[in-house]
Amino acid sequence: FFVPQFTSSSSSSSFSAFPGVIAQNPFAQNQTPFLMADNLHDGEVREDLLQPIFWSDAYAIGVPLIDYQHKRLFELIEELRQCYVRKMSGPFVLRALKGLVSYCSEHFESEELLLQMIGYPMYNSHIQKHRKFTAQTQAWVADFETGTLDLGGMLKTVTDWLISHVMSA
Repeated sequence: FFVPQFTSSSSSSSFSAFPGVIAQNPFAQNQTPFLMADNLHDGEVREDLLQPIFWSDAYAIGVPLIDYQHKRLFELIEELRQCYVRKMSGPFVLRALKGLVSYCSEHFESEELLLQMIGYPMYNSHIQKHRKFTAQTQAWVADFETGTLDLGGMLKTVTDWLISHVMSA
């Protein structure tokens, strides 16, 4: 996960990767990071998204590479959840969202190759699930870019999808 570098000044910190953006350190306790005028955080944070999203060994399928990748997907979703709960601004949400989308593609490629190698009987239907989810993630990025992304709804959907995906592997 990207860890921003801050430079101190008298009353605020400047985030070097986004010139002109004034912010507080989002990792400092009791601070609200990078509040900017965007519509990612309309209203209150959804209660069903307050709890952290963690990998559990109960999700393991016994294939080390795939288990590692599934665990990483949980971590990436947790990063997005943190952006949502902490009401972080667009650049951080976009970075986390694009990281998730990119890693999903990498994971799907690995998983599909493995499934093909072992002659998985449900290969074609599993691939279709990957394609459908990939299209959905691309739609979320497009929604983000047009300012119409429901971040809370997206997080709920992606969390439910991941658990379902891992449990059916």
